[in-house]
Amino acid sequence: MRPRPLPAHRTLVLCLGLLAIGVALEPRWSTPDAPAAGVGLAWWQRAVVFALAGVFVFHVEIDSEAHTFSLSEVPFVLGLLFASPVELLIARLVGEAVVLIAWERQSPTKLAFNLSLFFAEISTALAVFGSIDTGASPLHWTSWVSALVAVSSSAVLGAAAVWTVIRLHRGEVSPRMLILTAAVTALGNTGLAVVAAVLLIAAPLALIPLLLVAGVVVSAYRGYTRLTRRYAGLELLYQFTRSTGGSQRRVEQPRHRQQAERHRDIGGGLGLVQERAQNRARQTLKRARAVLPGQMAQAKQRDGAAVNK
Repeated sequence: MRPRPLPAHRTLVLCLGLLAIGVALEPRWSTPDAPAAGVGLAWWQRAVVFALAGVFVFHVEIDSEAHTFSLSEVPFVLGLLFASPVELLIARLVGEAVVLIAWERQSPTKLAFNLSLFFAEISTALAVFGSIDTGASPLHWTSWVSALVAVSSSAVLGAAAVWTVIRLHRGEVSPRMLILTAAVTALGNTGLAVVAAVLLIAAPLALIPLLLVAGVVVSAYRGYTRLTRRYAGLELLYQFTRSTGGSQRRVEQPRHRQQAERHRDIGGGLGLVQERAQNRARQTLKRARAVLPGQMAQAKQRDGAAVNK
């Protein structure tokens, strides 16, 4: 019998498959028109934006499963609208790699999987965007729809890859929840990116209030996360205390039962002794009542005889 491959080996095979998907879709990449004035960014500036988006992630528990939401689709959509495919590819891979290595300190196998998945997602989004994009301005609604479809396609690919790698490691996860999470993330981040794109072209200074709102939302989420973790810790402590208290009561219950039975036996013995004493007292009283009239008559006779004398 041939030995089964280790999970790490199977993950590397999956990484090769993702790289093959990205390379196969490369000829269908689209090249956007020249970016609008004032919105052109160098690749390293886009990499910084991707790194910041990778740091601010949201962990939400749904049906006892932890799901992670990030804002990485926001610079992704902006790259589809304003950057060349090569710039977008390099910016995302470099920015995400910095976060995964320096911030999350991922293992080599996990790092290889994530980077190969990002490459496949970028290639898929560029191919889909190029096949349906009409070349309209980012201010036109057709560009928004094209970006949404492209990001949604890459999100579905990412959900399928994550489900596959979890199953390779013998884990359990609901594919429906993965697809739902990917769809919600893609829809929300694409909408936010479209608003940012319109503001970049029409009124760049209007991005300041948008960033302030985003900062407030992130701060509120941080507070909510701390409160949730504290509540989860208290809930775990309560369950632990309840389980240990219940086991202690189960251990002490036979002792209490034995003591109660012993007290019951003692009480029953005392009641029997008391009942016997009461019976004896009743018998003595009956005898006294029976003897007392005769003794009183004899005493009266003796007193009468003494008076006659």
